[in-house]
Amino acid sequence: LPPEGAIVLSDDLYRLFAVQSALHRTGQEDRYVLVQTSALSKLAYHRYLQRTHPKRWSKLPEAPPPPARDLPSMALIRLLLDLQATNPVYYLHPSFGYYFEFFHLQTRNLVYPMAVNPTNQIVTPLLSETELASNDRFWQEYRPQLNPLLKQLDCGPKGEKKNPPFATIMAGSYYSRELNHLGVEYQHAGNLPKAAEYFAVALQFNTNNPAAFINLLYNRQLQAGNRKTILPNKEVEERLEAYRGNIEMVLNLNGPIDEPQFCFFLSRLLANGRNL
Repeated sequence: LPPEGAIVLSDDLYRLFAVQSALHRTGQEDRYVLVQTSALSKLAYHRYLQRTHPKRWSKLPEAPPPPARDLPSMALIRLLLDLQATNPVYYLHPSFGYYFEFFHLQTRNLVYPMAVNPTNQIVTPLLSETELASNDRFWQEYRPQLNPLLKQLDCGPKGEKKNPPFATIMAGSYYSRELNHLGVEYQHAGNLPKAAEYFAVALQFNTNNPAAFINLLYNRQLQAGNRKTILPNKEVEERLEAYRGNIEMVLNLNGPIDEPQFCFFLSRLLANGRNL
């Protein structure tokens, strides 16, 4: 995170509490406004943020007229646009939803600066070669520090499953999601071998990550020159079974899926929600 401070958004309370704890230990807690996005629709939460961070969270959105109970999405988008004009705004993980009608995320190691979408452009900008190389360099240098975590997550000598602590499983799933996301960025940029490398490592941190599994399967097919869908697929269905059709949960826990049939399905869901 930038040393001068930032607005830091997350859909995940576990991450927010972990980051808050780390900032508290290093005496930097006052520089950052840690925001739980699911609470942003509540006016009381904005009053709390204004009270605890008066210099950074100075503006309260207008209360919605009755009988509305929550702030409308456009009010929250306008608020974020105002905040972004005077503060760095970061996400702690890849995300999706109505904020990304107006913003896109820039991958920077383990955090994601939010940038305003350019006008007259349907797709968001790809990461540049320099940005991709910077992210790759970070992971190559950082991954050896994660070997103890991988050892805890790995199967035993005869393939029997270990039962690591919940925090270990959560940490593994966090890294898996980040690595899978960077793999998709490489795939969008046309670097298929590097994308495959990141999908494979994502599966090391969470062997049950259906997004990384689908992405790696489709990547292999792309590298063979075949762009057709790989779905339906029995192994994919087995990995998705635990989510019981909840696509939002699949993406929230595992990161993006870059496969044509899934992308078409997701685009229809977003269009139905007016996230055009």
